[in-house]
Parts: sequence; C-alpha cells; structure tokens
Amino acid sequence: VTFGSEQLATGRKGQPYNTYITVNGAKTVTITEGTLPSGVTASFDSASGQFKFTGTPTQVGNFELMITAKLETRRP
Repeated sequence: VTFGSEQLATGRKGQPYNTYITVNGAKTVTITEGTLPSGVTASFDSASGQFKFTGTPTQVGNFELMITAKLETRRP
C-alpha cells in the first residue's frame, strides 16, 4: 500500500471543502486516530484509490489524523 504525496488543502469555516489523498493498493482506508471538523466527512473510493474529504466545516482549528490503509478486510 502506498500513499500519494498530496497535502490536504486548508479548509475555511463555512466554505465547501473537497479534497483527497491517493491510496494505491488498499482495500480499506479509515481514520484510526483523531477527528475531522464537524461538517466534514471522509470516504474511500477503492475504484479510484481516493480517500476523499468533503463537506462544509463548521469549526475552526487544527485537526490531526492518523489514516490507516489495509490490503484486505478481516473476515469473522
């Protein structure tokens, strides 16, 4: 699994936000530490390899995240 070299754009409270990080070779990508600002969600599109951040932030601040990518999901 490899991550692209993109840097997340700076968001502004009340302004639409839409950016992504490229993740190659992953089946799942999740935020495993930290939180996004209210109003912003994250989702992984395995077809394009993009971990997308979208929404309209309703908070001001710095938000640190740990993102984990896995090759496959565990089966029960």
